[in-house]
Amino acid sequence: GEKINLKKKFIKSIQAKSKESVEKINEKLKSLNSSCEEITQKKQTHVTSLSSIVLDETVKSKTDKTIKTLEKLKTQIQQNSDNCKKEIGFFHDNDSCPVCKQAITDAFKKTQIEQKEVKETEYSKAITEIDVKLESAEEIRSIHEKTLEEIRSIKLSITQLNISYDAVMKNIKELTSELSESNTTEDGVATETIELETIENQLVDINTGRKQLQDGIR
Repeated sequence: GEKINLKKKFIKSIQAKSKESVEKINEKLKSLNSSCEEITQKKQTHVTSLSSIVLDETVKSKTDKTIKTLEKLKTQIQQNSDNCKKEIGFFHDNDSCPVCKQAITDAFKKTQIEQKEVKETEYSKAITEIDVKLESAEEIRSIHEKTLEEIRSIKLSITQLNISYDAVMKNIKELTSELSESNTTEDGVATETIELETIENQLVDINTGRKQLQDGIR
């Protein structure tokens, strides 16, 4: 009787612990599976965003070359403009040549100043046009750089999501293994229950035999 009671207590103890363990594992697995779905959805969103970005890899090199050319041209025109302004100033300030002392007539001065002013206007207009083109090229380069940064950011997010996904899957694998061990424990409990039933049946048989023997003696 004592052996049977001990076995009953042992079986109940294992069953309680096993049930609690399985419930906890299943709760964790449910949560992890939910995390997997969430990660997969986020990753898909990033992949979709990435595929929608159109990027011409040659844009940066072309734009850099254009900007360099325009800046060089602007510098040359600016130098010409500065020289033109100096010449205009010279004819305004001098009535004779400082080197050869030859007199500069008013008619010649007027002609030279008018010609230089026309040239200066052309230079100023050219510089303004170059500034507009430079602004446009720099805007294109800025958009390109922002797009590259966006791509890098999305790729980094995808990498981080892959790491998270792998970690979750590893956890799921470990918990699945624990669940398998719990099932093994359940099998052990089933074996113990069968043994207990066998002992109880044997006791019933013994008690029946004993009663029959006692009845026979009487």
